[in-house]
Amino acid sequence: MAAALLIFFSAAGIISTIWNAFERSQPHAVKLDAAYTTAIREFEKIVPDVIVSKTDSAGTTDLISVRRDELNNLDAAIQRLQTDAISGDLSPLRQRRLRQLYSMKLNILQEMIENGEIAL
Repeated sequence: MAAALLIFFSAAGIISTIWNAFERSQPHAVKLDAAYTTAIREFEKIVPDVIVSKTDSAGTTDLISVRRDELNNLDAAIQRLQTDAISGDLSPLRQRRLRQLYSMKLNILQEMIENGEIAL
């Protein structure tokens, strides 16, 4: 029993060491991209879907629809840039554009919350 525990903890330590080495070996751009992706994903988890009551005007419904389209377009552009990163393109221009897209997405979500288009 003690030998099994010793083997288990040794294996867990080895796996943890390998994982940490892998994480440290990634370029800064990949780490930054992962941080933005995680932040937006966590933010979207706590923000429920847009709630539109039946008494809202057609203009509000149209505005929410436009904002959802903007978010979908930003998601598609981010996805395209991320696939470029997988192929090895870590250029400063790509990194700057990706940061701009993440910033635009967060701004849209923030505006939707501030305007009451998304209820928390």
